Amino acid sequence: MWQHTVAMLDAEPVVCRPVIPYTRRAPIVRVLEISSELTITVSWNDATGGNYGAQIWRIRKAHHPGVCALTNETIDVGDFVYRPLFGDIPPLNADAMISAEAIRVMREAENREPEPAL
Repeated sequence: MWQHTVAMLDAEPVVCRPVIPYTRRAPIVRVLEISSELTITVSWNDATGGNYGAQIWRIRKAHHPGVCALTNETIDVGDFVYRPLFGDIPPLNADAMISAEAIRVMREAENREPEPAL
């Protein structure tokens, strides 16, 4: 957290904190389509990190630890994850990751046959 120490004449140091602490809401993330095992289409809505209505994400290995944007599960280096595709200019959510395991679970849930009603 940001803090700054101010020394006053003949007084103990005072710790000053921002009046309104910085808080970041979690983005609203929806998987719109599981296109293939390699790509998914994601809707990303974040007040501080941009809004992307239909963003293509591609599978790759994680190069740094992180947190899954869908499940908040820990992601370790080397885990398979989906990350946003981009050209010359990275989107504001370029470092975001979705666990490939979370997508696999979604895919399996979609492919399950509904049980017959009795």
